Amino acid sequence: MIESLTIRNFRCFEDIAIKDIGRINIIVGRNASGKTAMLEALYSTLGTPALTLKIRGWRGLAGPMLITDRNESMNAVWRDYFYRFEQNRTATIAFRGSQDMNRTLTIRCQTESSTKISTSKRSRDAEISEYGGYSGVEPAGQIEFRWYKNDRQIAISKPELVGESIRILGGPPPLPGAFFSSTGIVNQQESAIWFSELSKRREAQPIIDAIQALFPFVTGLSVETQGTMPMVHADIESLPEKIPAGLISSGVNKLIYILCAIATQKQGILLIDEIENGFHFKTMPGVWQAIYDACKKYHVQLFASTHSQECLESLTDVIRSKEQDFSLLRTVRGESNCQVRHFTGSQFLGGLEEDIELRS
Repeated sequence: MIESLTIRNFRCFEDIAIKDIGRINIIVGRNASGKTAMLEALYSTLGTPALTLKIRGWRGLAGPMLITDRNESMNAVWRDYFYRFEQNRTATIAFRGSQDMNRTLTIRCQTESSTKISTSKRSRDAEISEYGGYSGVEPAGQIEFRWYKNDRQIAISKPELVGESIRILGGPPPLPGAFFSSTGIVNQQESAIWFSELSKRREAQPIIDAIQALFPFVTGLSVETQGTMPMVHADIESLPEKIPAGLISSGVNKLIYILCAIATQKQGILLIDEIENGFHFKTMPGVWQAIYDACKKYHVQLFASTHSQECLESLTDVIRSKEQDFSLLRTVRGESNCQVRHFTGSQFLGGLEEDIELRS
């Protein structure tokens, strides 16, 4: 597990350090206080550089962006990665923990690149580059991502300009992990692939049991095709045929997706933004229990944000007697930056039992 986290000069964080992180970490705070930024920092450090652009879509910034060979154009893509948009700083995210959970990511942006950007085609006898030989593109040069393990550099990634698009290659072998965006919907195909892999290994029954415990009318789960797309289907006795889980409810569909992610990302990290989305508050205690049991079984660490006091209160019985597995992280926006306050599982439980407002 990740046991400590430091973030410097990344988005709204100038310098934060968090220790004694638990297996289940609940992130609360007001809007624009850094909850999503913390999740993005963790996910980027796991080692998938192309997701730096995918994050823009999660934040509602998707759509065409004109990229030219001018430095200002390229830098505009990355400037919001840096604290106060100061691209002369180096953004650093580092976590320390057990086994392979020792990784650092640095992000540097050169405001004046020494590399000429070209969108023209290159001949086959072009100079062989450090990016794996002839590719028809040149490195953009403005930003680089470097990953370290135990202070030893393990990978470097630099974006490339292809016409008016950016391509990001390289990066280290990613650590196991999954990110659930607050604005995203369930990826039906990914959910089906995960469930199918578990089913082939006869490891899907715990997921079926967890769904049946919460929704007794579901008698089974399987992967079937809807048109040409595989989807997880539910067997309901009152219906003449199985139906896609998404037709039952968004909550059932989301929980299946989350449990499949946990089971396939063993010894990894699960990041969920606004975990309460799609779940009725009366269902949340059972949802939390199912997620906690799965995280414990598959040695997965969870970081989940929420805006809901009811979502927090539904954790009370799950935390009790297991306080050592939990922590509460409250993000707070100051005058110029955001900070994070850490509370142990015992403090978290005490606040819930005393009806203390924990969200801000």
